[in-house]
Amino acid sequence: MTDRLAYVDGYRLRDLVDRLDRVLDTLELYDFNDDDTAAIKHRDLFRIERALEAAAAFLHELRLGDPS
Repeated sequence: MTDRLAYVDGYRLRDLVDRLDRVLDTLELYDFNDDDTAAIKHRDLFRIERALEAAAAFLHELRLGDPS
Protein backbone atom coordinates (compact mmCIF):
# COMPACT_ATOMS: atom_id res chain seq x y z
CA MET A 1 0.00 0.00 0.00
CA THR A 2 2.83 2.41 0.76
CA ASP A 3 4.26 1.97 -2.75
CA ARG A 4 0.87 2.79 -4.22
CA LEU A 5 0.61 5.98 -2.14
CA ALA A 6 4.13 7.00 -3.11
CA TYR A 7 3.20 6.40 -6.75
CA VAL A 8 0.08 8.58 -6.44
CA ASP A 9 2.00 11.28 -4.58
CA GLY A 10 4.64 11.20 -7.32
CA TYR A 11 1.99 11.93 -9.95
CA ARG A 12 0.46 14.66 -7.79
CA LEU A 13 3.88 16.23 -7.36
CA ARG A 14 4.54 16.07 -11.10
CA ASP A 15 1.20 17.77 -11.80
CA LEU A 16 1.88 20.46 -9.19
CA VAL A 17 5.32 21.18 -10.62
CA ASP A 18 3.76 21.41 -14.09
CA ARG A 19 1.15 23.90 -12.82
CA LEU A 20 3.81 25.98 -11.08
CA ASP A 21 5.92 25.94 -14.24
CA ARG A 22 2.98 27.22 -16.31
CA VAL A 23 2.39 29.96 -13.71
CA LEU A 24 6.04 30.98 -13.93
CA ASP A 25 5.73 31.13 -17.72
CA THR A 26 2.71 33.40 -17.30
CA LEU A 27 4.56 35.69 -14.89
CA GLU A 28 7.49 35.96 -17.27
CA LEU A 29 5.15 37.52 -19.85
CA TYR A 30 4.46 40.48 -17.57
CA ASP A 31 6.59 43.62 -17.68
CA PHE A 32 7.61 44.34 -14.10
CA ASN A 33 8.45 47.88 -12.98
CA ASP A 34 11.66 48.91 -11.24
CA ASP A 35 10.04 48.18 -7.88
CA ASP A 36 9.16 44.60 -8.99
CA THR A 37 5.45 45.27 -9.41
CA ALA A 38 3.17 44.57 -12.34
CA ALA A 39 -0.52 44.80 -13.10
CA ILE A 40 -1.52 41.14 -13.31
CA LYS A 41 -4.82 40.19 -14.91
CA HIS A 42 -7.41 38.76 -12.53
CA ARG A 43 -7.60 35.50 -14.45
CA ASP A 44 -3.84 35.00 -14.20
CA LEU A 45 -3.84 36.01 -10.55
CA PHE A 46 -6.52 33.42 -9.84
CA ARG A 47 -4.46 30.69 -11.59
CA ILE A 48 -1.35 31.71 -9.65
CA GLU A 49 -3.17 31.62 -6.32
CA ARG A 50 -4.74 28.20 -7.03
CA ALA A 51 -1.39 26.70 -8.06
CA LEU A 52 0.33 28.02 -4.95
CA GLU A 53 -2.50 26.83 -2.69
CA ALA A 54 -2.39 23.35 -4.22
CA ALA A 55 1.38 23.16 -3.79
CA ALA A 56 1.17 24.37 -0.19
CA ALA A 57 -1.55 21.83 0.63
CA PHE A 58 0.51 19.01 -0.88
CA LEU A 59 3.62 20.01 1.08
CA HIS A 60 1.54 20.33 4.25
CA GLU A 61 0.20 16.79 3.75
CA LEU A 62 3.73 15.48 3.25
CA ARG A 63 4.96 17.22 6.37
CA LEU A 64 2.13 15.78 8.46
CA GLY A 65 2.43 12.36 6.85
CA ASP A 66 -1.24 12.32 5.82
CA PRO A 67 -2.12 9.80 3.12
CA SER A 68 -3.26 11.08 -0.28
